[in-house]
Amino acid sequence: MTIRPVDYISNLYREKPKGEIGRPNLLNQWFEVRTSNTAVLGVIILKLILYFLLHRADKRGSGS
Repeated sequence: MTIRPVDYISNLYREKPKGEIGRPNLLNQWFEVRTSNTAVLGVIILKLILYFLLHRADKRGSGS
């Protein structure tokens, strides 16, 4: 019997809430979404900062 990774992960998610209080599965998914979103935001912000710094340096260097 072969287990595909996708099936394994979905099984993990399916079986989490059984023995626990409330809805930990939904909470876990929400936290994962939140953390991945903040990570993406952080990367975008860093890229913007670098972009502006580089362009400021360019203007300063090639200015008057």
